[in-house]
Amino acid sequence: MRAEQVEEAMRSNGTPPLQTELRALLSAAVKSRATEAVASALGKLAKGLSKVDEATAAVLTEWFQSAEAAAGAGEGFKWQVGRGTVEDDGTCTATGAKLRSIDLTTQEREDLAAGT
Repeated sequence: MRAEQVEEAMRSNGTPPLQTELRALLSAAVKSRATEAVASALGKLAKGLSKVDEATAAVLTEWFQSAEAAAGAGEGFKWQVGRGTVEDDGTCTATGAKLRSIDLTTQEREDLAAGT
């Protein structure tokens, strides 16, 4: 069974994919150097996960250090790959940028939690 078939079966059953399954989709796309498939897998990761494990981070690093990722970004562009965390005060350890808090309505929180 192909990865796409497994994904479709999970979707039809209403089963959200686990990080290991999302990583497998991303890894297959990275290995095949299929830029559109990588973009699709990245979108699924972004929608489905709030943080990635070390194995997923390694696959992401592999992609963003590839010639295909650089070519997709434009001539002369090179991705900078690094890791960071967000401190309790909202500061990103990689960039120094600070997150700011926002007030959400109950509906906005529900929409955010639902991934819409």
